[in-house]
Amino acid sequence: MKGHVLDTKKREKTGKEISKKLRRDGYIPAVLYGHKGTRSLSVRENDFKKLFEEIGEHSIISLDIEDGVKAEVLEKFLVDLLEKQRRTRSLK
Repeated sequence: MKGHVLDTKKREKTGKEISKKLRRDGYIPAVLYGHKGTRSLSVRENDFKKLFEEIGEHSIISLDIEDGVKAEVLEKFLVDLLEKQRRTRSLK
């Protein structure tokens, strides 16, 4: 089975204004929750959309985090991220 990998970047800064700037720059702000705590991340919107079109709604995706950490998430959570991104844009 082909692995699906999504590149992400760590975010040091968080908050409403930082998230707005990320969205303007073509990124989706994200938070990865796990047993070792949370990580603030950003995902290129175009990369996510392309992967979503390729694999559909029910898959496991590996996140390649900038610092070399890898994590696997259910794609459904990432779809929720994209929907939130759309809702945020429609409120502007």
